Amino acid sequence: MPDNVVPADHSQPAPAQLRVSDTDREQVAGQLREHAAAGRITMAELELRAEQAYAAKTQGELAVLLSDLPATDTSDLPAKRRHWAVSVLGSSGRRTRRRVRRLISVAVFASPNIDLCHGEFDGDEIVVRGFVLWGWPDIYLPDSVGLDQGGFTLIGGDRERGSARVPPPGAPVVKVRTYGLIGGYTVWRLPPELQDLPFSKARKAARELPRSAG
Repeated sequence: MPDNVVPADHSQPAPAQLRVSDTDREQVAGQLREHAAAGRITMAELELRAEQAYAAKTQGELAVLLSDLPATDTSDLPAKRRHWAVSVLGSSGRRTRRRVRRLISVAVFASPNIDLCHGEFDGDEIVVRGFVLWGWPDIYLPDSVGLDQGGFTLIGGDRERGSARVPPPGAPVVKVRTYGLIGGYTVWRLPPELQDLPFSKARKAARELPRSAG
């Protein structure tokens, strides 16, 4: 072989150095959402790790995001997890840390507080259905999830208040469908620093948040 010829390097890069595809990133983000639904990581951790997953360039970077988590297995999850929140003649406060996929709220001459900021969202889409005869119930959500709000109220109306932050890609979506006679549901999207405050203080602080997405 001539002295000035460099032998070809046929060695393969280490598995951790292999470049990843968009499909690889989405698969890891999906696994992270399953772990969040199971309660192994918080919504804040899910947000951070999902952002890192979508920015990852190598298999090693993706592997680190799952290194402290078991292999996902959702075969034991029930098809639905439905919860009820019923309030009659008065107000009440409900903070849930349970796993939720479906929630039904009924308010009769009542204005309850329904806090889902620390709930475990079971799946990519959570459905909340609200029915009010007379009252102004409040629903609290973390601003790290998406919101799809709709419904009908004869006198009054529903509102979205609080943070206008755009959720990260792949975040769960909470679909709120409310129906009422007099009154309406207000959905408050709260950043992490407001989620543990008393309801009245959280609402006051949320009103002062900028309404432009950031």
